[in-house]
Amino acid sequence: MWLLISFVLVYAFTIFFPFYPFRFGGISFLPLDPIYFLMILKIGRYALTHPTSMTKLIRENVFLTAFVAMVVLYVILCTPIYGQSAIGEARKYYFGFLLPWWAWISIKSPTDFRRLFLVVIFIAIIIAFVAVAELVMYGTIVRALNAEATLTLALVVFAMLIHRIYKMVIVTPLVDKCLLLLFTVIVLGSGQRSVWLGVMFGCILMLLLYCRRPTIMAKMLMLGFVVLIAVPAAMIMFPESGSRLVEKFGGIENPYSDANASWRIEGWEAQWKTVKDNIFFGDGLGSYYFWQREGQYAGVEVKAFPHNAYLQMMLKFGLFGLLLYVLLALEFFSETLRIRRKLIPGPMRAYVELGIITFGATHAYILGYGIEQISLIFFAIAIAAAKLSQPSFQASRFRTRAVRNDPRIGSQRFRLQSVPRTIRP
Repeated sequence: MWLLISFVLVYAFTIFFPFYPFRFGGISFLPLDPIYFLMILKIGRYALTHPTSMTKLIRENVFLTAFVAMVVLYVILCTPIYGQSAIGEARKYYFGFLLPWWAWISIKSPTDFRRLFLVVIFIAIIIAFVAVAELVMYGTIVRALNAEATLTLALVVFAMLIHRIYKMVIVTPLVDKCLLLLFTVIVLGSGQRSVWLGVMFGCILMLLLYCRRPTIMAKMLMLGFVVLIAVPAAMIMFPESGSRLVEKFGGIENPYSDANASWRIEGWEAQWKTVKDNIFFGDGLGSYYFWQREGQYAGVEVKAFPHNAYLQMMLKFGLFGLLLYVLLALEFFSETLRIRRKLIPGPMRAYVELGIITFGATHAYILGYGIEQISLIFFAIAIAAAKLSQPSFQASRFRTRAVRNDPRIGSQRFRLQSVPRTIRP
């Protein structure tokens, strides 16, 4: 469990310093590399000591296993071609898919979920503190945070809303309400359009999940009405920030009217030409891609990664890799929704729903960015909660506990061990 918590804490560092490698000789190390190394060692050790459980883990997450295996295969094949950049990209963008495996192995009880979620809340508070400091110094929170930090706050907001639906207190009722309000204001005023798309998709998922609960639906509609009133009021009170937010909203309606959005679309079009050259299996992992700008900036070479996770998968792994990821996501949603229908309202159902909504919302966000680690953390939480909710796992825990606590079995063991051996003549 400590490894998961360490991952979240180190991830907080990478939010503010995303491109800060530690160099040793000719090799660059990312902050999360030691965590990944330990995670791989522990998963390997678990596979050797618990082969039956590891087989069950693979069987229950077939497409997740296939996706991780594909990444490993591409690293092996592409390292001789592109050098360190092959494993560098795998570490940076795709090693996070090991998290669900380790969460499945290490999370044993609802207490572990609460402990892990408290650490995530702590990270969100630090991010919010940075945003408030930016507001005090510069008078605005528009673009005060990068997209990854804002997404973290947005997903935490969804998680806290689900906690409130199930009347689960995180810190104290008052503190929970204050944090929820603070995080929501920062997300709405951030000006991060990709995060807004994720928030809108997450709200749609919540409406679909709770459409049969009229009380929750009424509260959600009331909350939406309050937001519709509060946002224009805030724009009037802070006209400079309001004008910048209006500009950002205009970029969603007409991307070509915004320089940043039009730059991304230009990049997608250029990179799509590269994708079509090897559409089935991609060009592999490595920092090899670039594109030339046109128009006003004609001839300028851009080496930035594709700001679209789907296009990035197509570029790296082709249709084969994108199909594997789609099957991975469908497997996750079908399994968690199936288990959710069988669960009574309570903490385990809340954690499963938390993963469904946050991981689902991420799929709108990654239209403009890559897959972030925070979404994989919630993805891992949902997979572990689904495992702990299975009757077979509960029954095995009950039998193990009963055997350990049964005094008759203990005394019988003692008698069997105490009986002297009979020596036959």
